Parts: sequence; C-alpha cells; structure tokens
Amino acid sequence: MLKSGEKMKKIISLIMCTVILVTAVTAVFPAFALVQETDIEKTQILSSNTYYSYSAETKTLTISGSGAVPDFTNSSGASNSQPWALWRSDGSVEHVVIEEGITSLGAYCLYNVSKADISLPSTLITLGSYSMAGTSGNTDVALPSSVKTISANAFYYTTGLKSIYIPASVTTIGRSAFENCTALAKVKFASSNMQVTIERRAFFKCASLKSVTVPKRASLADYSIGYYSASSGSVYSDFVMKVYRDSAAYTYAVNKIVPYELIGSMEIFEGDTIERTYYDDSISSVMTFVFTPKSAAKYTLFSSGEIDVKCEMTDTAGNVLTTADDVSTFDSNFSLTEEMQAGQTYYFNVSSNNNTGDFSISLIPFTVAQIDVDSDIISISADERENGYFDVESHIDGRNITLTFDTGYTAQSVYSNGVTILGKEITYSDSQQSAKWLCGSHSCSLSVGDVSASIPVEINHSYAKTVVEPTYKEKGYTVYTCSLCKDTFYSDYVNSIGVKVTGRVVLMQDTDGSHKDNIPVAMTKILVASNEVCTVENDGTFLIYVDAGTESITLSETYGLTKTVPLNTDSENVADLGDIPFFHFDYNGDGYVNAKDFAIIKRVYGVYPKIEKDRYLSRDYNQDGAIDSSDWFDVGAQNFYTIGKITEEIY
Repeated sequence: MLKSGEKMKKIISLIMCTVILVTAVTAVFPAFALVQETDIEKTQILSSNTYYSYSAETKTLTISGSGAVPDFTNSSGASNSQPWALWRSDGSVEHVVIEEGITSLGAYCLYNVSKADISLPSTLITLGSYSMAGTSGNTDVALPSSVKTISANAFYYTTGLKSIYIPASVTTIGRSAFENCTALAKVKFASSNMQVTIERRAFFKCASLKSVTVPKRASLADYSIGYYSASSGSVYSDFVMKVYRDSAAYTYAVNKIVPYELIGSMEIFEGDTIERTYYDDSISSVMTFVFTPKSAAKYTLFSSGEIDVKCEMTDTAGNVLTTADDVSTFDSNFSLTEEMQAGQTYYFNVSSNNNTGDFSISLIPFTVAQIDVDSDIISISADERENGYFDVESHIDGRNITLTFDTGYTAQSVYSNGVTILGKEITYSDSQQSAKWLCGSHSCSLSVGDVSASIPVEINHSYAKTVVEPTYKEKGYTVYTCSLCKDTFYSDYVNSIGVKVTGRVVLMQDTDGSHKDNIPVAMTKILVASNEVCTVENDGTFLIYVDAGTESITLSETYGLTKTVPLNTDSENVADLGDIPFFHFDYNGDGYVNAKDFAIIKRVYGVYPKIEKDRYLSRDYNQDGAIDSSDWFDVGAQNFYTIGKITEEIY
C-alpha cells in the first residue's frame, strides 16, 4: 500500500505525462487542419465590403473588394475567426492575392498562412496587428509605397522573413512589429530622410540583423533595434546601427550603448528638403548628399538657414563639376543650378565655414512646365468692391496649387499671398488695373515665371431695392438695381388697393338674356353705392376703379331698367365682367313693353332721314341709317311685347 507522499508523487507524474502528451499532439496537429480540396466562390467577409474566394486547382486564396478587411481573432470557432483558419497552414494555400481596392489588412488576417507567396496591392495603407505574423512563404517583402502604418505585431514571429523594404510613406512601425523575425537580415528604408516612429521592440530578437541604416528623422523607442533581452538590456554584440550625427538614432545608440557607425552621406531626391546640424565635434566634417536623376533636366540645390555653408559638386570619379558659396554679401546660403543627366550620380559635398547650428538643403527641378489650381469658379458679389477694385486674391487663399516640373515631378501647396513652392514664387495678377470690372465673367491668374494658370472669376450683381407702394389704381412693386452695373428688374408685385372693373354693356335682345348683335348701350350710367361713377363709352365698354370690398355695381339708363351686377374679383384685384346684357325697351318705366313705349319712341325720335355713317347713332339699333320706331321694335322690343310685366326673373 502506497504512503500518502508516494500517492502524491504518482498523481503528479501522471499529470506531467498527460501534459507532455497533449503538448506533443498539439505540436504535430496545431489546429487539426483539414485540407481544402474544393473551390470557394466569392464570399463576403463578415459585414464588410471585402470578399474572399479560393481556387483548389491553383491553391490560391484571393481577397477582393474595397476598403478594410475586418479584424479577426485567433480563436478557432469564434464568429470572427479567419474563414480559412482550418486550412491556412496545411499546404492548401500556396498563393495569396490581395486585389487592388483593399486598404487595410485587419488583425490576424493572414496569421499563420504558411508557405504562400503574398501579393499586396498598391492601395494598401495599413497592416493590422498580427496581420502577417507567422507567414512563411514570402522571404523578401517589399511593401507598396501606399503603406503608412505597420501595426503592432504585424510580422511577429515571421521566421522565414529575410528582408523587408519599408517605403517612405510609412510613418509608424508598431510595437513588436518584427519581433522574433529570426531570419531577418536586411531592413531597407526607402529614404534616409523619411520621418518614421519605430516603437518599442519593433525589431527585437532579430538575431540575423547585423546592420540597419536608420533614417535621419526616425524616432526610436526603448529596445526598438539591436536588443535580444529587455530584462538584462543585452544588445547583439555583432550588430551595428548606421546613424547620422544629428539624428535621434545617434542619441539612441549613444544612450543605449548600441554599437554604431556615423554616416557621412545620404541620398537625396528631387523635392526633398533635408534638415541638418553641425556640432562642435562635426564642424570640420563634410556632409555629402547623393543624387541620381531619373530625368535629364536642370536642377537646383540650395541651402537655407543662419549658418554659413558652401557646396562642391562632384561626379562618381570625384571630379569637381562646380562649386557654390554665398548667394550674396548679405546671404551666406548657397544656390547651385546645373544640367544633370538621367542615371548619372552626383555628389553634393556640403561643408561649414566654421559655424555650428541648423541648416537645410533642398533639391528641386529648375523648370516649371505647368501650374494647376483648384479650378472652381471664384464667385464675388458686386458690393465687395472697395476703392474701385475687387480683392480677388483673398478668394484664392486656401486653394491647392500643384506645380508640375519638366521632369514630371509634382509639388503641392496651399495658396496664400507670397507663398513659394520648392523655392518657386507664385505671383497673382488680373486685369483690373487696365479695365474696370463690371458684373459678369472675368479671369485672374497665378504664375511661376512665364507659366500661368487661369482661374475664372464671376462678379455677381448686388441689388439695392426701392419699394413703390400700391395706389388706388396701380400695383405696388419693388425695383432692384445693381450697385455696380445698374442692371434693373422689377419684382415683388403687390395688388392695387382699389379694384379695377371692366366690361361692356350690350343690348339684351331676348328674354333669355341673349344679345346676338352685341349692340352697345352707349348712354348707360355706372353707379356704385348709388353714386354715379361714369358713363360707358360709345362702344359700350367701361373701366372704373372701386374700393376693395365693393360687392356690386349698378347699371342705369334714362330709358331702361336698372341692373345690379355682382363683382367677382380675381387674385390681381381685377373684376372683368365681360358682356353685360342690358334691358332698354320700357321707355315709360312702368314695367311693361307695350304701345305706350312705342308712342314715346314715335314722339321722341319721329322719323328721320338717313344719317351719315360717321354720325353718332345712339339709337339706330338696327343700323339702317335712320332713327325710328323700327329700331325699338325690330331689334328686340317685339320679344318682350307680350310678356307682361318685366320682372327680375326675366331681366
């Protein structure tokens, strides 16, 4: 029988054996991989605008779409684990193609995708955390020039990675981004002048990395380069940092006791401005800037700053091609302009004239071929004119300006008065001095030398308004007059305060109100509220104005019955009554049309001879040239003769 101590030892032994067995099985079958043997059609990745597909024949995993591939976790079976997690490392994937349009690889995107070459797009901006960690197919990786961020652990434990090219676009290399990349032997930064932050442990435990040339403007966190132990602060003894004397990397190397070498030369590209410093211990040294033009053209190298420096330009063989010193007796900077050949390397050797301090070196193409400005039209109100001129230039402030040089190089800046781009002064001009600008289309221009960009300018009317109040007869309105060009228009009409009433009084010739001959009743009086307003014209028409709110007018005639006509006023304060049939046969006014009326006609008018055509025929209703009883009877009285008393219903 085992004692209690022996029992405990037995239990511990069994536990240890189990742990060892599980560890061994896990090592051999890390994810219980299943070989992917069938194609996968284009499938959306989570809820993003990105997709994946797989070709079993070519063993190619393709990621397509637009924007960012989502973040994944490395937990098998999780809702957001890699869709290819079960077959990422069993040989199913030999090629990974990330198509154009993808801007970011999310966390764990290609984590542990082994033995596959990976193609990255030119649209890629961000490599997420662990996004490339553990990949083993790409031994030499050149990141696209679009990449800005290499996130923490992006290439963590990528043991097959031998070299990495980091473009000048990269601004951040995250914590542990290349930690434990044990085969990494070459780190190439695209520009010695790029500004990049290298975070803690970014190149930690990279045993094969023997040397790194660190950009002058790089900033380094603790243990970012050269270390294999943070706890002991141990540095690889065979490692060396190549640094510039006036750089943060130099300070890092000195403070961290990391082996270093000072660099005497640095590559410069067209459009670069490089800030440098001479110290007491480097005042006698020569700083060399190396330039290899891609295009044959004229280039200018110049200095700026308060210290006195000079330059000697040499070729590859060391032959002095030209020299440059002070720009003038008042400016100790230098400026050097020379024709240079494509593909030939030139060396600019800059030395201090026994001065310490900061200065800058800039290299630009000499000839501007084109200038472009954000071309939206400039819109200015006419009332902005002061002292006879428009300040058009202030409307260009903040617009982007792009200079294109004869080499194809472009440089961009935001315009403001007096701005320069790569040392090229931008000048403004317009024609206001020679021609007075009125409302309408004009143009101004921005120029560099004899190269100009025209910008359309539109001067818009600025109207002052004068209000004309409505009258009894006339509408009110507003007169708009431009303060600059005097352009005028009328608007905002207001109805008159009176109502315009029009109509025509014609003879009613039948009891149904018809007036087939439209004979004017010329002597009819128009009354409003029992007050006579006017007498209709010879043709029966009338035009009167009445107070707003008047509901009706009255027609009255010496030999006829009165008639009340309602007014229906429209939205313009106008009441057009049209043809108004008016009764005109009851001459004695007793309400009947009969012989009494006929007798009055005979007595009043009698029988007259034919009348000249141009004589006023006020009662020649049948227009036979004679005023007689036939005018009364033939034209219409006969239709009322036997009706009886004329009532409102008839009239």
